[in-house]
Amino acid sequence: MLSDATTVVLRHTAHVPEEFWGADGAGAIGVGWELGLRGLDLHLGSADCVDPAEIETWSASGEGRAYLGGSSAGWADAAVSDGEAEQQARAAQRATTAFYTGFATVRPEGTRRLYAVDPAGLQEVDAWVEQFRVIWEHRLDALGTELARGRRTRPPR
Repeated sequence: MLSDATTVVLRHTAHVPEEFWGADGAGAIGVGWELGLRGLDLHLGSADCVDPAEIETWSASGEGRAYLGGSSAGWADAAVSDGEAEQQARAAQRATTAFYTGFATVRPEGTRRLYAVDPAGLQEVDAWVEQFRVIWEHRLDALGTELARGRRTRPPR
């Protein structure tokens, strides 16, 4: 009996230059591949075209950053399982996550990676943290005052 379901089998082969692979590892290709599949899923789940601005907004959201970081971590785990050195896989994971979340650009230079931090990404984080600053700012000021006074002698309990 035939099913009404459709099965799609995808094989992905990427011919990646060694200097790119060495700096960014499997996640650099894998995260992009997963994002492509996510876009396909959004497209097939709706009669509308996927708006690139919506994808950009989602990618910058907490949910999007968690997805991108999790995807990058999963590719690093797979690389370690495949025999790549843990330290190298985790360095590639950090570079890939920074690239896809917009916090930094990474440029390989020989065996080194040069990171350039994007201030806009940090400003976004700072704006989010601002909502919590009012909670701890007074307490930290009070702690600073107490530390400046030195340890006071308290009566035993």
